[in-house]
Order: sequence, then C-alpha cells, then structure tokens
Amino acid sequence: MSDPIPAAEVENRIKQLHADFDAFVTRVQRGDYRHVVVMFGGTTFIQGVRANRPIRLTKCLAEEGTPVLFNFHRWTPTQHIPDYDGGLVLQSPIDQTPQLVERLLVRDLGATLGVFIVSYPHPSVCRLVTMASANGWVTLYDARDDWEEFEKVGMANWYRKPVEQFVVDRCDTTCCVSRPLQTKLGAYTERRTVRLSPNAYDPGFLAPGYQHRPGDQIVIGYFGHLTNRWFDWESLTWIARQRPEYRFEIIGHGAPEDLDLPRNMVLLGPKTHPEICKLAARWHVGIIPFRPSRLADGVDPIKIYEYFGLGLPVVSLRMPQIADYPYTQTVDTPEAFLDALDDAIDTEPDPAVLDAFLTEHTWANRAAEMLRWADNINTKRQPSIASP
Repeated sequence: MSDPIPAAEVENRIKQLHADFDAFVTRVQRGDYRHVVVMFGGTTFIQGVRANRPIRLTKCLAEEGTPVLFNFHRWTPTQHIPDYDGGLVLQSPIDQTPQLVERLLVRDLGATLGVFIVSYPHPSVCRLVTMASANGWVTLYDARDDWEEFEKVGMANWYRKPVEQFVVDRCDTTCCVSRPLQTKLGAYTERRTVRLSPNAYDPGFLAPGYQHRPGDQIVIGYFGHLTNRWFDWESLTWIARQRPEYRFEIIGHGAPEDLDLPRNMVLLGPKTHPEICKLAARWHVGIIPFRPSRLADGVDPIKIYEYFGLGLPVVSLRMPQIADYPYTQTVDTPEAFLDALDDAIDTEPDPAVLDAFLTEHTWANRAAEMLRWADNINTKRQPSIASP
C-alpha cells in the first residue's frame, strides 16, 4: 500500500483531485463515449494485491473504452489518493466522492449515458441515487455481499438495513452475486427487477506460461482474507492434524495472531497474482474453509474462478451458490470436508470443462451485461413517437 499524505499536503492534494475531476469531465464531454460510469465501490483504491468485484469491473469498463469515476474507501484524510494519469479512470475517496458525483450529475454529457453503479449501500448514497435518477442517469445496485450479515460480525459498521431497502427499491435494477442474496433482496421491492450476476474470472489472472504440475507431496492451498469472523480456523486446523502427510499453504492477510497451527500448515502472507500462480502450480486442491452461516450463503467467492483457472478441484464448507459448479464439493462438517478432500486429491479436472465455464463467466461479460441493462432501461424511458 502507498504511503499516507503528509498532513501539510492534504489540502493541496484535495485541490489537485478536484482539478483532476475537471480534466476527467472535460475528457468525457469531448470524447465520443457511449457511457460514463460512477462506480461507488467502497473498497480499497485500485492496486496490485487486492482486486475485488468493483475494481475488476472498473478495469474491464476502462479497457472497453468507458470512463469511470471510481469511489474508494479510506478512514482518514491523510490516506493515499492515487494520481490521475489523464486516462479513463479517476479515483476518488469516500470523503470527496459525494460532492464530485453531485457536480458530475448536473453536467451536460450530450449523448453519453450516465450509469451510477452502487457497489455498497453506504448511507451517503441515498441522496446520490435520487439525484442521479432525477438527472436522467440509470441507477444499478450491484450487491456483491450480504452486508447485513457482515454488519452482524462487525465487518460493516456503516450498514443500515433501511438504506439498503431504499437502494433496492429506488435503483432502476439490482443484481446479486448469489441466488440466496437475490431472494433476500427481492423481498425489498415490488416494482424493481432483482437479477442474478455471479462473480467472474479475469483471464489475465494466470501468469504467462502457467502450467499445473503438482508433485508427489500433497499440497492443499487457499488464498484470500483470513479473518476468523468467517474463516473457520478451528475446522481447518483439525483437518490438517488428521492428515499430517498433507501440506496446507495459506495465502492472505488478516490472520489472527494467536493461532496454534500444526506443523503441516504454513501462513505465507499476502501475495501478488504471479506469486500465487507460482505456488499454486504445485497444489492438488483449492479450498474454501468459510464457516457455514447466512453470511456464507450470500457469497460467490471470486477465488473459486481463479482456482478453476489454476486447474484445481475445489472443496468448500457449505456455500449454496457454488454447489453446482464443476469439480466442486460443498459440505457441512469438518469430517465431511476431510472425506471430500481425500476424494478431490485424486480428481483431475477436464481442462475443456473448466475453460467452458470460465469463458462464460468473465468480468468483461459482467461489465458488458450491466451496460446492456442500462441501455435497455434507458430505451424504455424514451417517449414513443406516434406515427403521423
């Protein structure tokens, strides 16, 4: 992560952000763009180690020629703001984004359709959704997690259920990453469509020349967040102790400091995608040891698509969205997980099956789908022209 902004420079950096915003808007107004997107992301700024759904969608939109104002979360005004390079993505922190969005919503963008994508229902977004709709923008709530359940485990203290209900009912459409979440949010509105839009795969995830070549030693792998609020450390350490001949390699950040790990389980810390590929080339199985819960019921983990890209079968504790994915076993107990793991070690996924699944589920397809929804909504708004 980047160094914080010196306190003496905070005001100047914010002034620069607003000047960058003016340059970004000028580019939009002068360009021949079909859409401009506000991605109200609520995640970290775009960088190399962490890349979740709003970041991936933003990258795909920009690669296909769509300008994006990307909102990211920060806790203090001294935290980093990425420099603007004059391109199609301008990144703005949550403490500055609302006023920049308000300025953008009232600009004359000509034939360019504005699309406001809410990626998390922060309380500040209610006014922006209303204002966006009033100014002819299409509004879309992209529900990437069950935020109510995250709030219950202390991971989304900003969450207010009435805000999310408002967003679902006021946005032109809502999409959800999992079927359980789609069902839940569908109950929040009687007049809006709630769609399914699972997570996806970035073909650029694999390092050039990657080849899956597991060795004689059985290696089980995981990468992602390691908080014990949903990562089931107790079950996984028990499983590892039952199979001392297996090596468990755990990549990620947020692990508890008081873990008592068996000798065959190693924490490798955060890794870049190329580093993950180098390690995972030796793995036999990718695992998702999340605690079975309502929180897990709403999840469609991005890592499962990347496991497939790496050529791995997957064993997971209960997660309804992925239960029918190829080469995936979902179970309810540590004992069943252990049996599934033993079975998966001898599984060699058919590359053609995984390739077909991943070709259908790409971030580029997801981003294009959202813009098609926006176009269809905008078309339906246009008054029909009666024949003379």
